[in-house]
Amino acid sequence: MHLVLSGCGSLELLFCFFKWNLKLFNLTVVNAFIFYMSNLQHYEN
Repeated sequence: MHLVLSGCGSLELLFCFFKWNLKLFNLTVVNAFIFYMSNLQHYEN
């Protein structure tokens, strides 16, 4: 996917891309944390 950045819309696109990456990163961190916690509880019992 190739995006051509125009002078006016590049900032909004960059912000949207950053926001999307942040959302993806948060999702990954939350999933990893839940996975870690469930494994921890599994070993304790």
